[in-house]
Amino acid sequence: MNILFSCYCCILGVFYSSDPGIYNLFYHWNKISLAALNAAVKQADSEDERKLYESTLTAMSDIWVIKPGSLNDKTLRWLFLEQISTDFDWRNKDWSVIEVRKNGERIRLINYLICYEGENARIIVYDYNNGKWIKLKDGSDHLKMGDLIHPSPKAPINKGGNFSDIAVTDFKSSSPLRSMYFVETTLKKGSIISSIIDR
Repeated sequence: MNILFSCYCCILGVFYSSDPGIYNLFYHWNKISLAALNAAVKQADSEDERKLYESTLTAMSDIWVIKPGSLNDKTLRWLFLEQISTDFDWRNKDWSVIEVRKNGERIRLINYLICYEGENARIIVYDYNNGKWIKLKDGSDHLKMGDLIHPSPKAPINKGGNFSDIAVTDFKSSSPLRSMYFVETTLKKGSIISSIIDR
């Protein structure tokens, strides 16, 4: 199966002008995100929380599931990967992405790209607007790989401070290592993730 997928990615690289490495990264990012949502459903602390995660899983399954011959190079994640590839060389680096979906009259999508260098990190904020990812700001903080999800930033439902759905994924080069998903009100107040998105 892995050999077939590798061949599939190589063939795609011939037909698309983009970096073929993005295809592999995109596929595995979606796969680990779905696994994180499935785990969240099973580990939910209450029936209400479980229902929220199940609803999110149903909605995201259509977006994150990739079937042979259906790699969509117009999805938000795909466009984001293309954008960050111009701003940051993710190969052979440790990095994370915090995806925030702010609900309201107009849904707003904001991504935080965190590029680690030892004990410090560069944080680049992007906003999805008019069909493309626009860089809003570029800063730095004292962070290292793993700080975002250790100790666990999960809070019981209605005890967290987030009013947005948040996905966090850590990467090593082109491989996603781990992912966590937080539905509304399940991210601890005062967590490192909260401090980054509340700036």
